[in-house]
Amino acid sequence: TMLIVANSVVIGMETDMPDLQNWNAIQNTFLMIFLAELLLKIRVHQWEFFGCKDNPDLAWNMFDLLVVSLGLFDLIMESVFRSHQGSMATLFRTVRLLRIMRLVRV
Repeated sequence: TMLIVANSVVIGMETDMPDLQNWNAIQNTFLMIFLAELLLKIRVHQWEFFGCKDNPDLAWNMFDLLVVSLGLFDLIMESVFRSHQGSMATLFRTVRLLRIMRLVRV
């Protein structure tokens, strides 16, 4: 929960101070932490993570998978095209805001 709150604060600060050079590195650090958490959850829960009908967290697991996957896609596209500008950048910044929705889970 604290990690999500910290990420939310960073997203807000990025909006207020967009000229700071380190935002991508900070966001990518959060992405790697969320990725590690997701991979650990998949490792522990295995197939139950993806589809056990009795899993009350199934919808949240899929949400986490979607948000982290889109974040990784953004990182890969940024690396390939060496740019983080234009409509795709705006789209993926919006997707990063979806992480805040994870607070509802808590």
